[in-house]
Amino acid sequence: MATVEDKTETTKTAERVEGAQSPRKWELPIDARLLLVLLALLLFFVLLNWTGIQTLMERWSNDSNYGHGYLIPFISLYFVWAKKEELRRLKPEPCLWGLVLFVLGVLLAFFSMPLASSVASGLAVVLILNALLLYLGGVKIYKLLWLPAMYLFFMVPLPQELHTWFANPLQQFASFVSAEILSGIFNVFVSRSGNVIRLAGHQLQVAEACSGMRSIMGLMALGIAFAYFWERPLWERLFLIVSTVPIAIIANISRVTGTGLMYHWGYERFAKGFYHEFTGWFVFIFAMALFLLEAWVMTHLFVYETAPAAEATATGGEGANA
Repeated sequence: MATVEDKTETTKTAERVEGAQSPRKWELPIDARLLLVLLALLLFFVLLNWTGIQTLMERWSNDSNYGHGYLIPFISLYFVWAKKEELRRLKPEPCLWGLVLFVLGVLLAFFSMPLASSVASGLAVVLILNALLLYLGGVKIYKLLWLPAMYLFFMVPLPQELHTWFANPLQQFASFVSAEILSGIFNVFVSRSGNVIRLAGHQLQVAEACSGMRSIMGLMALGIAFAYFWERPLWERLFLIVSTVPIAIIANISRVTGTGLMYHWGYERFAKGFYHEFTGWFVFIFAMALFLLEAWVMTHLFVYETAPAAEATATGGEGANA
């Protein structure tokens, strides 16, 4: 005769089976009313700073160093989507500090409109979006989504003075190393003066656009996205992100060296115009391949075995169930 405990256990098992068979309905991670408020505030910001947004997008379109800006918002949204389960378990607790940041962002957007500055407009966009997240979601939700929120700064161009401050040493370094490779490995007679490499009958100038800043900015943005989903220890992720800088520099040096070889071998048409621009994309793909190769090597070089205690527990569990 079945006991009360047996009936209770049978009932629980049936409920679990029924719950597993019924499809789970997807729910919004935040309250619908809160979402409407968020959309209303975003609409207000777009209308207020439409000119600034256009200025920012024009910079993305016309400056190859920041062409990746179009991808950044979508990558950031994917970060948020990956946290949807954790986000659903948190309750929004509005924080007034977010309102203070929102006011500052609106003021920055307002005063940047006459300047038509893509830097100021971009900073205003990111500041306001971070402020809305903090004000409407609260500290706990902001802590969960801080990386997607801060990742948006990659779509903001650097001030021209700061960009030049970084680009000039990169130009000099790329010129020096490329000249050494051409003369030392390929036996090409070259002379260098600053960022200008002189070959027989040709002069190759490493311009600011060829400094490698484009590859560094784009590769670092993608590197952070990759490391975010890379299930490895924190130190490996940070090392991988930092390594994007030397990888981009190496890839850019290979481009400058290759251009010098094209001049030396008489294939000038492949060192100018469309072909020269195309090699910029090819070099970025090459840099990304080096980055993925590094990740693959680290994955196979640092192999972490299961802890003995965990193995013993698993073995003991299997023995108990046998």
